[in-house]
Formats: sequence, C-alpha cells, structure tokens
Amino acid sequence: MDEKLLTAALEMDGRPAECICSTLSMPVSDSTLLRLIHKAPLPPLGQLKAVGVDDWAYKKWDRYGSMLVNLINREGL
Repeated sequence: MDEKLLTAALEMDGRPAECICSTLSMPVSDSTLLRLIHKAPLPPLGQLKAVGVDDWAYKKWDRYGSMLVNLINREGL
C-alpha cells in the first residue's frame, strides 16, 4: 500500500493525492504522503552534462522551493 500511496503522492503532490486516496477508500493525510516522499530512496543519477535550476516562492519571504532538472533527458533530479 505504501508503494501505491507514494506513487500517488509523487504524481499529484500532497493535498490532491489525499483527496484521490480518500475517494479510493484509502484515507491518508497529506502530511503522511509527504513523509513517504521524504523517506523514498533517490534514483541513481548517473553522469550529468547539463543541469537546470528553478527557484520559486510559495509565499514571498516565507516559503520557497527549488527544482533541479537534467536538461539532456528533461527529468527531475
């Protein structure tokens, strides 16, 4: 079940995945889904040639996020 919840959390993020899981009779909180993401092992990176970085603000002066992207195959790191 953890694998299914992790897949939902990775595809949709916390709150949308929480709503979908509740609809599918798998009640779980968004905090639990985010905890599953943090505990999940990272995939092997291999050799990188080009990396893109994007930063954004959820709420200015309070919450920020960053994303790293392999520009060769356009996958998140």
